[in-house]
Amino acid sequence: MTPERAPPRAFDPRLAAVGALVMGGVVFAINHHHGPQAALVAALKQAAYTFVAGGVIIGLCRTLSVSRLPAPLAVAAATTLPAALSTLLTLLVHLARGTPEPLMSTLPTALIVPPSCLGIALLHRRRARG
Repeated sequence: MTPERAPPRAFDPRLAAVGALVMGGVVFAINHHHGPQAALVAALKQAAYTFVAGGVIIGLCRTLSVSRLPAPLAVAAATTLPAALSTLLTLLVHLARGTPEPLMSTLPTALIVPPSCLGIALLHRRRARG
C-alpha cells in the first residue's frame, strides 16, 4: 500500500528563487552594454517577475503533469502550456516597461523554460505513479 501523495503546490518558492537569480543575471548580462542602470532595472524586473510568475507557472506545470490525462498528453500539456504562458508574459513585461533589448531579454525564457517544464513534468508524473 502506497501512502497518499499531497497535491502539487500552486507556488514553489524554492524554484521561484533559483529562477529569479538565474534569469535576473542573464537579463543583466544581455542589457549591460546599455549601462548599469538600464541593465539593473531590466534584471530586477525579470527577477521579480520570475519569482512571482515563475513560482506559479511551475505549480501549473506540476498540476498538469499529474492530471488524469494519459501520461503523454499530460506531460505535453505540462511542458507547452506553462512555457508558452511564461514566454508571452515575459515579453509583455519587457515591452511594457521599456527594456532596452526586450526580445533578447525574452529569449532565455523561451530557451530555458520548455526543457525545465519537461523535466519537472516527467519527474512529477513518475512520482505520482508511485
